[in-house]
Amino acid sequence: MPDTVVDDRPAIDPYPLSPYVAWAGNRNRDPILSVFEGLFPTTGNVLELASGSGMHINYFAPRFPQLQFQPSDYNADVFETIKAKRAEQGITNVADPVSIDLTNSRAGPIPRTGSMTSFSSSISSRWRLSRSSMESRKCRPGF
Repeated sequence: MPDTVVDDRPAIDPYPLSPYVAWAGNRNRDPILSVFEGLFPTTGNVLELASGSGMHINYFAPRFPQLQFQPSDYNADVFETIKAKRAEQGITNVADPVSIDLTNSRAGPIPRTGSMTSFSSSISSRWRLSRSSMESRKCRPGF
């Protein structure tokens, strides 16, 4: 057996989301929300890493109107999807997405933020990528 790791990368989340992606995201958003209700600060900025389609950030942001959310992704092709979801729902506390490459620990600049989260990248990416991206930015669990 070869030592090569095949990186089967799925296509970018379509918009509207495929039934499976929408089902999975809808299924996990409320349990995630209940955790964040006890963790998010009362005011400030929240940076979301690897926003993808924007499904999670556009669900959570209206529930925390006192916070400003900053979506990000490596692939700028998803930015229009994030902005379209924001506009459809009339969300005012989600900024325009920015490009952040989690595979490059020296990439920058990272927007200044009081909180950082990754709703999707720790679920959909390899653990070593999520862990190394947080470690390289001197992040710690919680707030």
